Amino acid sequence: MGSDEGLKEAGSGVKKRAENLRWRLVFSLKCRYNVRLLYNLSGYAADLGPWKPRSIRIWSKNMANLFDLTVATRDTFGKAANRRTRRLEDSVPGIIYGGKEEPEAISLSHNLVVRALENEAFFSHILTLNIDGKKKQQVIVKDIQRHPGRPRIMHMDFLRVSADVKLTMSVPLHFINEEKAPGVLAGGIVNHHMGELEIRCLPADLPEFIEIDLANVELDGVIHLTQVKVPKGVEVMLLAHGSDHAHDHAVVSIHIPKVVEEPEESAPAEGAEGAEAAGEEGAESSAAGEGGEEAESSEK
Repeated sequence: MGSDEGLKEAGSGVKKRAENLRWRLVFSLKCRYNVRLLYNLSGYAADLGPWKPRSIRIWSKNMANLFDLTVATRDTFGKAANRRTRRLEDSVPGIIYGGKEEPEAISLSHNLVVRALENEAFFSHILTLNIDGKKKQQVIVKDIQRHPGRPRIMHMDFLRVSADVKLTMSVPLHFINEEKAPGVLAGGIVNHHMGELEIRCLPADLPEFIEIDLANVELDGVIHLTQVKVPKGVEVMLLAHGSDHAHDHAVVSIHIPKVVEEPEESAPAEGAEGAEAAGEEGAESSAAGEGGEEAESSEK
């Protein structure tokens, strides 16, 4: 009995230390802006009891900071001015356009941009730009130019959004319950044919991602675009011209992996090797004879 109680106490102590470690991981990542990692850690630490609401509040605060950027206006234009902005101010030149207002040149902190780009939701979310602390504009990321050889952001384009004008954007696809799919349990593998989906909707209906559940997909099963559940008010652009077979592309499937056997190279026959060797020796002897005859004629 005493040994059993000791084992139980040791097990509970290990569990408490593991729970504390999980919480420290969630807490230490509060400023890293990685939503997927924070989400996974929060779910992994679901048994933390009273600590879980705190981790959720930290995650919500980071998300609010991520989508609210402080920018400054620029008065200089051109390639030379952009180079000075990147080199001297460690900033990223950018531009805001669209809507009824004139295009506006801005600059952003490079470190702030790098942290924001670590989150995939940054590309499919309505952003708020605080311009010089005087006005705010709702925008989306339209284009990003990166340095071809260094981890450097060269330029960013932002498009103004209006509450009554529909947007066309690409949002990421999240696949869930892959390990529970009957096709995977039967030995199949999941093939992702798409990683993102182009949609059209009003800014208020814009989702950060679209979730696809594979819990009921059998072996050799396929999920097509018409089977993807999108939020209300969201239109899939590939199906805008019809939902027939030509437009109803496959999104994800589960199949048994095919093993392709490479044909074995047959060893050359010994007779062929002997013939080749004899041919080479004959060529060498004939070349030697010709050389001797040339030498004798030259001596004469």
